[in-house]
Amino acid sequence: MHESKVIQNFTSLFFPFRYNAAAAEEEGFNRPVVKENGKEARLWHPLFLNSYHLKASVAAMLGKAGGEGRIGRIYRLEDGARRSLGIPEARTAASFFCRETSCTVRITEVRLILFCTGIGMLEFCFSTESADAGELLDVNYFLTEVKSEANFLRYEKRLGRNESETISFRLLDLVKSLTASLGGSEDFDTAPGMHYVDNKPLIFGFLLFDRFPDTLGQLLFNLRTNFKASYHMPDEEYDLRTASGIYHPFQNVYWGTSLNGTVCCAALTGEEKTDLFFRETFAHNLRESYLQLYLLRQHQRYGLQDFQRRFVEADRELDRTDGQGIQQAYAHVRALQDQVVSFRLKCMYQDPTSVEHINNYDRFLVENLRIEQNLSWFGEAVRQLDALAAGIREKIEARAAEKKRLEGLRRERLIYIITALWSCVVFLESAWELAEHLLGRSVWFDSGWILLPAVFTVLPVWGIIIELRKKNRELREEEQEYTVDEKNGTEPTL
Repeated sequence: MHESKVIQNFTSLFFPFRYNAAAAEEEGFNRPVVKENGKEARLWHPLFLNSYHLKASVAAMLGKAGGEGRIGRIYRLEDGARRSLGIPEARTAASFFCRETSCTVRITEVRLILFCTGIGMLEFCFSTESADAGELLDVNYFLTEVKSEANFLRYEKRLGRNESETISFRLLDLVKSLTASLGGSEDFDTAPGMHYVDNKPLIFGFLLFDRFPDTLGQLLFNLRTNFKASYHMPDEEYDLRTASGIYHPFQNVYWGTSLNGTVCCAALTGEEKTDLFFRETFAHNLRESYLQLYLLRQHQRYGLQDFQRRFVEADRELDRTDGQGIQQAYAHVRALQDQVVSFRLKCMYQDPTSVEHINNYDRFLVENLRIEQNLSWFGEAVRQLDALAAGIREKIEARAAEKKRLEGLRRERLIYIITALWSCVVFLESAWELAEHLLGRSVWFDSGWILLPAVFTVLPVWGIIIELRKKNRELREEEQEYTVDEKNGTEPTL
């Protein structure tokens, strides 16, 4: 009985993270470093994909033909910089140790994808020398178990003709090192930092068989979910005709996807031209067009997750803000609204190509990555954010109106005080003349008759004094209420 063999393979391991988007704009993360030969060089070089069949608007999202990417950019770590970082060059084999076994692998490419939204992806592309699909499955699984110190890579670094040095490293340590210059990078785990425990790295892989194995259904399930071969699922999960997460565009091509990874399994057909295409061209096309669509959809997925986190933070900020911070909270919400609009306009798309089976592949990703469900939630969150912003705006306008009313009351009180003082002077002068006229004599301050002009003065001014006391009481009540609102920062609950 003929056993199927893997004749080509690659596995791209993606580490999603959040970072300060300003670092990418200024390219401060990519300052020249000194290599072992003493020369300066940049670690990361812009990479432009040949996005076959993709529409211009979609191909331009990550940069094409030397142009700036509309929503991000891909950088490639040059082989010459690897030696300084303790990373094996593409041609150098390394041993990957996991549990009590090891497998020979090569890191064929290291890439950094930075999106303008503050979402990033660090990619390590591996290939193995194994022809056994089960072994490749285990390698994929343990590569993503970066939390374990038992999983590490080791290689011999040549220092001269007869001299070498053994280098060992863990992938997680390398990820932290390569993203450190971006400043404050974090994965999507609940704990801050870079851990990849709850949300493990993503898999994008390709296996080309000489013929499909009889257990392809089970193998494809484990590959796409990144489960070990020791996991045993219900038979319906292995049925390629009915299982979810399966796309079968051609007789010799199967795609499988889940939230954990996406994999393509293809097989030779015995037809010379077809087999030549799959041996020499297909894997390259996968890494150019199909992988780019995968990156764009994963960016949408993680971008929506990040907006969800920021919505929650904005709500908490409004809950704990005081009156003095209400303007700042409102500005934060408005900025978040603008970013939401920009995200939807720049990053969302449909039917990225005129090739039907590629569009079907893209829709296959959308469905299984739950982009549409997340977009539905996203739309509701935006509506709630609009209502929240409207509530804040009403509160600000109400406080502005109250402040204006207080200023008016203060002006009225000042006018009454000035009026009362002036009236006292005017009435006192008139009352003094009236008292002297009635008494037929002059009235002096040391005379007992001084009470008579004082009484004549107080009587007409009394009404002004009463009104002034009323204004003072109203002003004190308004000021007390305004001060309490400022201190509590009361906001509408939405």
